[in-house]
Amino acid sequence: MDIMTSKYRYTRLIQHITTALFLSTILSSCGSLIYKAPITQGQPIDPKAVSALHKGMTQEEVKALLGAPTLVNPLYDNKWAYIHREVSGYNHHTQQTIALTFADGKLSKIEHKQ
Repeated sequence: MDIMTSKYRYTRLIQHITTALFLSTILSSCGSLIYKAPITQGQPIDPKAVSALHKGMTQEEVKALLGAPTLVNPLYDNKWAYIHREVSGYNHHTQQTIALTFADGKLSKIEHKQ
């Protein structure tokens, strides 16, 4: 093997390594510039509808006001939950949860968390 050939191969290898390091540095610094689409889960909860909730309402009245619940306890159908969650950008999320409990078909407990 000729000295010039081995020197050329070594120089090319160093160029490839330098290029790979440069590109990986550039691409890793651009990670925060990548657009992240917002994700919405559950159904939006109308604040006016929540304020209209009151104890003594029937399950049908609650469904007419808020729509079908997001979760119904499979063991006890008297516990409903309405959940709305939005994730936008990086590490930014909001969640609203309304937990309703019914006794004898009437609304008996309202828990609202934001």
